[in-house]
Amino acid sequence: MKKRFAPWLLVVTLLASPGLSKEKNWHFSAIEMENTQVVFSFEAADMLDEDVINGLRKGMTAALEYQIQLWEKRPRWVDYLVVEKRLRMKVSYDKWEKRFVIVGRDGVPRHFNEARVKQRCEKLNSVPI
Repeated sequence: MKKRFAPWLLVVTLLASPGLSKEKNWHFSAIEMENTQVVFSFEAADMLDEDVINGLRKGMTAALEYQIQLWEKRPRWVDYLVVEKRLRMKVSYDKWEKRFVIVGRDGVPRHFNEARVKQRCEKLNSVPI
């Protein structure tokens, strides 16, 4: 008996503050199976452009939310949502420390320089779903 593999559709949606909603370049760099999980890497290039960085330095706070969905495509039937995951973070600038701050799901603020905050916000590496 032949084993059939169902086609899957991986969807990543970025919900962001109005200043971050410009048209951007998004792409997956890897989608792999590890044991029983789908693991992927994703990049939203140039999301934190100079206007956003300057706004953060002036006191703006940006809220980012990646909504990740794995769908099973079913021909002649309604597609099925297999799993959904949300990754949230808030980005701001600490004028005392002169560094950017990212607060993730755990609520712990972490300080980064400009290059590292861009990397943390624009790239998701090896995310299991």
